[in-house]
Amino acid sequence: MTLPDLDSLPIERGTRALVRVNLNVPMRDGVITDDFRITSVLPTLQWLRDRGAKVIVCAHLGRPKGTPD
Repeated sequence: MTLPDLDSLPIERGTRALVRVNLNVPMRDGVITDDFRITSVLPTLQWLRDRGAKVIVCAHLGRPKGTPD
């Protein structure tokens, strides 16, 4: 089984696209030290927007109270 690529998705103007992304980025003293995960998702979000999709991004940052739950 292969995953579909973006071009095979039936995206039309007004389509709602829920995009789950992992934005857990390394931080030191409240400053992002590596933004690779953030910048990596931008082309996908822009591709959806260019086709008129309404993009909803679902993400989280960190862990509850800083430890595994």
